[in-house]
Amino acid sequence: VILFVGQLEINKGIWDLVKSIKSISKKNPNILLKIAGNGSLRKDLEEYVKDEKLDQSVKFLGRVDNLQDLYKECSFLVIPSMIQESFGLVTAEAMFNSRAVIGSNRGATPWLIKNNETGLIFDPEENNLSDKIIELFGNKTKLKKYGVAGRKRILEITDIDNIVLSTIQVYKELDQNVK
Repeated sequence: VILFVGQLEINKGIWDLVKSIKSISKKNPNILLKIAGNGSLRKDLEEYVKDEKLDQSVKFLGRVDNLQDLYKECSFLVIPSMIQESFGLVTAEAMFNSRAVIGSNRGATPWLIKNNETGLIFDPEENNLSDKIIELFGNKTKLKKYGVAGRKRILEITDIDNIVLSTIQVYKELDQNVK
C-alpha cells in the first residue's frame, strides 16, 4: 500500500501521483494507492480513476483524523508537492512510524528526507515520480532501511537537547557577526 495524505489540490501534485499509479499498474496490477484527504479536485480525481478503470489501484478515504493505522498499513508515503512546502508534519509522522517517504525536491521536504538514506527525492519537472515509486515498490530491503533511518532522523532532529544546542549555536554565530 502506498499512502498519500493531504489536500486534493493541484499544487500538492496529486494528479501526477494518480497518473503515475496508472502507468505503474499496467505492469503491477496489485499496486494500491490510498488517498487520505479532501479538496477541490476530489470529484475530478474520482471520475478519472473510474474512467481509467483504476478502481482497484486507487482508493479515496476522505478525511482521516487518526493516521496511525494507515502509517502501519502502508509500505511508504508519497509527498508529490509542486510548491515550496514548510516543515512537513505528515512526512515526519510517517518517518516516525518507520515508513520510507518519496518526496519532491521542494521546500523543507529534502531537508527532512535524505535521498537514498531515509527515502527518495524526485523533481516534479523531470517527471520521474513513477521511477521512484517503482524503485521502492516491493523492495523490502530499501523499505526497511529507509524506514529505520527515517525514524532515527526524526528522533534526532526533534530531540530537545539537539534543538537547544542548535539554537545556542545560532545565537553564537549571530553574536560573532555583530562584533
